[in-house]
Amino acid sequence: ALRGYWVYAPQEIGAVADRIKLMVYDWSVSSPGPISPMSWVNLVIAYNDPIIPNHKLQLGVPAYGRNWGRKVNPDEICPDGALRTTSIELENMLGVIDAHGAASTLVRHNSHEMFFTYDVVESGFSTTPIPAPRFVPPSPFAPRVPGAATGSGNGLQPALRLTPPNIQISCTVRHFVYFPDAATIQMHAQAALDADWSGVVLWALGYETADVYRALANTTP
Repeated sequence: ALRGYWVYAPQEIGAVADRIKLMVYDWSVSSPGPISPMSWVNLVIAYNDPIIPNHKLQLGVPAYGRNWGRKVNPDEICPDGALRTTSIELENMLGVIDAHGAASTLVRHNSHEMFFTYDVVESGFSTTPIPAPRFVPPSPFAPRVPGAATGSGNGLQPALRLTPPNIQISCTVRHFVYFPDAATIQMHAQAALDADWSGVVLWALGYETADVYRALANTTP
């Protein structure tokens, strides 16, 4: 390996293995981004070409996307679980797009994957402590307080609750979704065949849509 990954010995593995499947996906995990950008795929192919016999190599291609939920308004507190990241099988992607009316935002990203966004107002409860209010320096002159500290009238107000109240809260969450479609998967397969690799493997069988196989049929050795 170039740096750090000393546990991988591709040249030694390539000398004894019949097939080596390289899982070239999960490029983006912790933050929104493509699953398997073509620029990365091409780098992986170029790196392994001189090390492992090409007829032993197979390219792992994703048939799923990922959905990242991110808070729109920084001042809002979101319910527990609202800012989650989930995976979506390709066969279920159209249902997500239709359910959220996101077709108008659907574009092909410069990674050659598809990308869309949609907003959802999430409601529920939160166990996250409410931050303390911003400190405002007091006036040098003490105000006259006519009432007692009861919270009634113009008197002093009760202490601000800093622990989450037992009521529902809401926040706006923007979802960022990246996924490879049939055209993306065909690009991956064509790149592997152009490099004389033995083929591709999908992760995972059952995630794909029927048009994936029609697209793969159009790849040329």
